[in-house]
Amino acid sequence: MRFRGPLIGLSVFMVIALAMTWLVYATLRREVAGSTYSYAAMFTDVTGLRDGDDVRVAGVRVGRVESVAIDGDLAKVEFQVQTEQPLYGNTIASITYQNIVGQRYLGLSLGKTGSTDRLKPGSVIPVEQTEPSFDIGMLLHGFEPLFSVLDPTEVDNLTDGVVKSLQGDTGSIVGLVDQTS
Repeated sequence: MRFRGPLIGLSVFMVIALAMTWLVYATLRREVAGSTYSYAAMFTDVTGLRDGDDVRVAGVRVGRVESVAIDGDLAKVEFQVQTEQPLYGNTIASITYQNIVGQRYLGLSLGKTGSTDRLKPGSVIPVEQTEPSFDIGMLLHGFEPLFSVLDPTEVDNLTDGVVKSLQGDTGSIVGLVDQTS
């Protein structure tokens, strides 16, 4: 019986599989390049923000979120930022949509008021200088009174008229104007 050929094949396969697994892990982990400073920010709402999400300044990735935790009735977000990226006393921290799927990132920008002194590593950005996560559910709940008054048949006719007019049916434009008025 010859075991040498299959054993070599299995060994090569295992080395390649381990290398690919490490590559996927390293890609998903998205470490911050270079040395970093740690900071924190206090928020009233951090819906959708997770450990490992990006920290960006002017859309450029400069760090990552390390942890999101409850601190009393607020949420404390601890994050790292590259040492080359200075943060100041007037820095505004906001939670922003990254994509249509709903992923978020922590955005940092300069505010108009406040100290222009550089923040020391380990500093905490107060809740007054943060902008919480946008809750689309609250927006949709704001339309509830309107939706409860509308007749479903009229809404269906209106959307049908919009679709037909966008498809180039000029006759439906007159009906669409009548329905909206």
